[in-house]
Amino acid sequence: MKIIYEPVRFNADSGRLLKAVKKYDGAFIAFTAQLSHVFKGLKNSGQVLGCNIGCLKNFKGNTIIFAGDGVFHALIIKKEFLDKKVFVLNPLDFSLREIRIEEVSKFIKRDAILLDKLRESKIVGIIISSKKGQERMALAEKIKKKLESEGKKAHLFLSDNVNPDEFLNFSGLDILVNTACPRIGIDDYAKFPVPIINCSLVLSYYFED
Repeated sequence: MKIIYEPVRFNADSGRLLKAVKKYDGAFIAFTAQLSHVFKGLKNSGQVLGCNIGCLKNFKGNTIIFAGDGVFHALIIKKEFLDKKVFVLNPLDFSLREIRIEEVSKFIKRDAILLDKLRESKIVGIIISSKKGQERMALAEKIKKKLESEGKKAHLFLSDNVNPDEFLNFSGLDILVNTACPRIGIDDYAKFPVPIINCSLVLSYYFED
């Protein structure tokens, strides 16, 4: 099958977006690919790719603005830069709000709860995306093997678009392990009928010293 990649842009008012960040002189503007046409080339700006926020590694300022929808990237940034102010600029309604350390703490606590749930679970579903760049079958099988070695039943679920409602059709699942886009386990976790934990957390618990 021939695959054609086309850039997708937010149909947003570039002028309003630039005006929203203008008053934060010296701030770093982190943006997704959908907004590269607005912010690329600006001083102290860079594109985040998935979980990779490497564009920020040399920034020495005090304020970071993430331009994009959802809080997934902003939470990752705040978690790595607790000493800096981190804001989210929503390109849909142009709202700007600060990510507080309490929000990061909330997700850290939720991670601990999810690990407890995984330890106690008997039947685990493992989500795999078939999308190019997201498909991690080998990782899913590695996690499956580890869970089964602990006496759990583990089932693989492969799909292109991960639809939370589909899991209403599978009774008995105690928890889901997400090996697809990690944003699913942060921005969309409340949409799933059972708890969902990102594979990075599972890996850090089971496979890292």
